[in-house]
Amino acid sequence: MVKSELHDELERFRGELPGVTDEDGLYALQVAYLGKRGSVTRLRGGMRDLDPDGRKAFGQAFNQVKGAIEAELGEHRQVLARRIRDADLARHEDL
Repeated sequence: MVKSELHDELERFRGELPGVTDEDGLYALQVAYLGKRGSVTRLRGGMRDLDPDGRKAFGQAFNQVKGAIEAELGEHRQVLARRIRDADLARHEDL
């Protein structure tokens, strides 16, 4: 079922996110999942094969998964910014 595939993609995303160490990697991950040809975006195409009730349920699940990925990307972006700032401060303290 397409809905379970969405949650599988979310779990796969969550497995990859901790390995991202810079802004470029974070952007690449965002594109891989939410970009025009991203894995989550492609699953949305399966909506056309569903009945109206199935489309509604899938649409809700899609929005939840997309929102979760966007939120986690934002949180990780803040973590990376803090790491960069802390490293910069530590470098200045050493001088």
